[in-house]
Amino acid sequence: MAHSIEARVPFLDHRLVEYALRLPTASKLRGAETKSVLRRALAGTLPESVRSRRDKIGFRAEPAVTWRLGARERDAFVAAKCELEERWLDGAALGSLIDRGASGGADAEFALWRGLNLKLWLREVVHGDS
Repeated sequence: MAHSIEARVPFLDHRLVEYALRLPTASKLRGAETKSVLRRALAGTLPESVRSRRDKIGFRAEPAVTWRLGARERDAFVAAKCELEERWLDGAALGSLIDRGASGGADAEFALWRGLNLKLWLREVVHGDS
């Protein structure tokens, strides 16, 4: 949340968090429905179209930004700076994604975006640099 693009301040109250953590899983998930207890609690408060929506999508960066960053920093991203990068990510595959560029399509861009972010996160956490 420190670098998020949205705020969820009401959900950061420690009493609510502690309560939610004590709930059994069955109260939080009902089949494929997530946030089940929250959805039930807000019945009659939120408009039904909001309360029952299932079409949320995550934040996506502009694909051109991902490709430019990958191309500009290719060698740095392909190299592993720590053992976790070595274990979790295939540098050659990341390089191949970068080399294909936008011709790889949306799936390739999303895979590259996730790989780059994981590498940057690991470098911040393990090395304190990015």
